[in-house]
Amino acid sequence: MKKNLTLLFYFLVSICIIAWHGCKKMDDPGVIIGPKPNPLEEKVMASVTGRVVDENNKPVKDATVQAAGLTISTDVNGIFRFSNILLSKNAGFVQVEKPDYFKTGRTIFTNAGVVNNIEIKLIPKKLRGSFQASAGGKINIENGSTVDFPSGGIINKLTNTVYTGQVSVFGAYLSPEDVNLPAIMPGNLTGINTGNELKVLQTFGMIAVELEGSNGEKLNLSAGKSASISLPVPAGLQLNAPATIPLWYFNDSLGVWKEEGSALKQGNAYVGNVAHFSFWNCDVPNNFVKLTLGLKNQNGQALAGYQVILTNTQNASSGYGITDSSGAVTGAVPPSVQLQLKVYNKCHELVLTQNVGPFAAATDLGTISVTTVAAASITLSGKVTNCSFAPVMNGVADFIIDGNSYRAIISNGNYTITIDRCSASAANLDIMATDLDGNQQSSHTILNVTSGNYTSDINACGNTPNKYLIFTIGGNAINFITPADSISIYTYTYPGDAGIRASISSYSNNASPNSPGYQSVSFGFKGSEAPGAHPFQAYDSLIILKGQSIQYIARNITVNVTEYGSFGGYISGNFAGDFMDRTNTLVTGTCNFRIKRDN
Repeated sequence: MKKNLTLLFYFLVSICIIAWHGCKKMDDPGVIIGPKPNPLEEKVMASVTGRVVDENNKPVKDATVQAAGLTISTDVNGIFRFSNILLSKNAGFVQVEKPDYFKTGRTIFTNAGVVNNIEIKLIPKKLRGSFQASAGGKINIENGSTVDFPSGGIINKLTNTVYTGQVSVFGAYLSPEDVNLPAIMPGNLTGINTGNELKVLQTFGMIAVELEGSNGEKLNLSAGKSASISLPVPAGLQLNAPATIPLWYFNDSLGVWKEEGSALKQGNAYVGNVAHFSFWNCDVPNNFVKLTLGLKNQNGQALAGYQVILTNTQNASSGYGITDSSGAVTGAVPPSVQLQLKVYNKCHELVLTQNVGPFAAATDLGTISVTTVAAASITLSGKVTNCSFAPVMNGVADFIIDGNSYRAIISNGNYTITIDRCSASAANLDIMATDLDGNQQSSHTILNVTSGNYTSDINACGNTPNKYLIFTIGGNAINFITPADSISIYTYTYPGDAGIRASISSYSNNASPNSPGYQSVSFGFKGSEAPGAHPFQAYDSLIILKGQSIQYIARNITVNVTEYGSFGGYISGNFAGDFMDRTNTLVTGTCNFRIKRDN
């Protein structure tokens, strides 16, 4: 099995939830010791794509996603993507915000030069109680967790002045036994201890707390003041819970947990004092070994999006990860412990169970074969006409069902597509066709389907796509139309650099990044925030055509910006000119785009 695979790296640390009680010694051979001082300093260039879902596992549209100083939004499928950004090798951090949810994010061990995949599940921000700042008070958060606030100990975070009004407390308790913990917790289970070493953490409970004033002010504890937090220890962890445990807070600037203070076990809970609020975590730090494996089906095809669960056979604690587009996954696991491996398909059906380990050193299990069977499918076909009722010769048909998007190419006015489903229960299928030559779209057609064959003819006329990017390079056409594709634009400035830079990224959602059908285009331009001629930024141009990454250098191209809206508005434009590829061959590129502004 190839070692240099695109990996879903949040699994690397989510597996660390597997309890460490089976470890014999901290100096077992092959154990990976945390990096020396400055473990987060090394940066690598990489891409990150991911999906944001809510507490009901539904895609979250228009969540704000930040990484490497850049900001974008999730699309209708909850998908986002950053292309070619600088991230910490040991703690690449992607942060997500959405009103009515706690700010959270995912931290990865970044694999350079490839697309790193993540998934983030948001935590609802629920009001747990309130108190007068001058008096203090004890607030019950959830499942027996509490916070005891001091009197006269609250400040306005923005002004750093004393706050004396009513304080609203929003909170959530995250149980170490929650199977969803790897997806909902911020960062991952890695942290920097007081010795500035990177460690993996075994959690005994987490708590999230945010404070707001009566007018929505963001609040926190005053300097020199502390609050007492109490976190229940689940019954299954009581026997092995240490008398004293380090406390860790989540540093959302670094994307890792930082050790600060400790908590004492009092009865069935850990109690400790904290000097500020974010997420707090009771953890035992440990060393670890790496475990790598790959999944393929009976036909030798990589199994992407499969869930891999590893369970510690000594105490039944577990962690999980999701395979990347090459079917690979890597995790950090406790040494010297036998593990039970379970694999679930995209329909959450168990397809494999076997024991692995124990492991004394980093191990690659190679490729594991999994037998797959389709649960249910629909086949849809039909004819597509343009505004003149002639067959559409250049177009796409987009479909949304069960929260997922699919696309079929229209050929000679016809389309056909087969969609595998996890259930044959009735569902609405949303159909929309686009005539790329006429820049026209159909209205939405809704079919109620179960499984089997369906026919729907469509007239792609009457609507102009409001978000698109049509790019041609060297005779190769690359078309991006939402919602099946993702298109985003973000603006930024460099200190001392005249003008606003705009960077555009577009990619196909209906294909995995390493698949032959995957396509992506990114480029940029700069100038004033107004229509007009804007210089093309050559170093921003990257074309991924059918799975092959190609860098093109623009030759004195000017972008004609015809619309430059403010945040929430649209930026539109076009350009045409010569590009030089890596073989020093000149090719012609043209582009038309209209994209909603993300920042």
